[in-house]
Amino acid sequence: MSSWRPASGPEEGDPKRLGDSLDRVARLIGAPAASTLASVFVHWDEAVGAGVAAHAQPVSLARGTLVVRVDDSAWATQLRYLGTEILRTLSELVGVPVADRVEVRVGPGSGPDRARRRGGPERSS
Repeated sequence: MSSWRPASGPEEGDPKRLGDSLDRVARLIGAPAASTLASVFVHWDEAVGAGVAAHAQPVSLARGTLVVRVDDSAWATQLRYLGTEILRTLSELVGVPVADRVEVRVGPGSGPDRARRRGGPERSS
């Protein structure tokens, strides 16, 4: 009878860390590491300022492109102009380069400022 010994490394059926799994999936779709992606969304308001953040939100980050949705074409122009600066600031806050370019799309906005401008009720958290 042989004595029990722990395996030298993780086996195929062993549980894996969620972060490792998310990173693997992110690589498959051309996105950065899950922690980098999360950091971009967490630091967005700090990177662009509250005024811009009220009208522009990141929606995806893959294959070197940060896609940002804005609620009005005037904000699209502003974000396109600020794209390089936004990427530089985000990279400093996150600690790694986050993207090579910003793609801005005009779409339905959300949040209290948008509702107020349309005359609608404010949303509460």
